[in-house]
Amino acid sequence: MFAFLSCLQLRQPRHQWTTKSVGPQNDSKLWDPDNLPAKIKIFTWKCFHDFLPTFGNLRARHVDCSEVCRRCREGKESTIHALVQCASVAEVWGASSFATGVMKFKGDSFKEFLLFMKAQVSKEDFMVFLTPSLETVARKEQVYPWPWRESSEAQRNYGRCPILVS
Repeated sequence: MFAFLSCLQLRQPRHQWTTKSVGPQNDSKLWDPDNLPAKIKIFTWKCFHDFLPTFGNLRARHVDCSEVCRRCREGKESTIHALVQCASVAEVWGASSFATGVMKFKGDSFKEFLLFMKAQVSKEDFMVFLTPSLETVARKEQVYPWPWRESSEAQRNYGRCPILVS
């Protein structure tokens, strides 16, 4: 089976081959713990690399939509905003056992946030910490379904007229 990693490995001496070392901080350990379900590992990887289809990321890829968060209508919806900084999500974090760590974080990227939280809590607690992030997005997808799952008219108007949820 061909993989890009195998091409990179051919350029290195055999004793340096590894699939675990991504960078100086060994970032792959964030989303590759053995006891997490695959969908949480994949979601964490997407968050870490800012690869979620947030309005800010969609707009950067030339999708015709507003960047404004549809929940709080206050900021550009980025990964860090959607999962940590948005007022509606901040309430969820405030009620969790991770509230102190979340409130201490002052960065502006989700990658920084994950590395910060990993340093704040034990390995077991960090595994528990990853699960609420996934649940938040799952809830968001129920309230605001993504445009490619809707009719063509809804796709044209997506992001222009926020859906009000009571």
